[in-house]
Amino acid sequence: MQLKRLLVIPARGNSKRIKNKNFKNFKGKPIISYSINTAIKSKLFDHIIVSIDDVNKIKYLKKFKVKIDIRPKKYAKDH
Repeated sequence: MQLKRLLVIPARGNSKRIKNKNFKNFKGKPIISYSINTAIKSKLFDHIIVSIDDVNKIKYLKKFKVKIDIRPKKYAKDH
């Protein structure tokens, strides 16, 4: 039996201090791209899911060929 490994990258858009921090540019690329690219290059995971609450970011995330989960706003809060 082969073990399957899943990685979920949570990317909430409504941070209290820095709005949309996961998609702010850092050295020319959105911050989230570093996490996604590192996970892909590691080849450790059978499935990579990015969980977001902002449907406007789907187009950007599709270029990575990862699964995208749209999280309802009620689950994208502090608690």
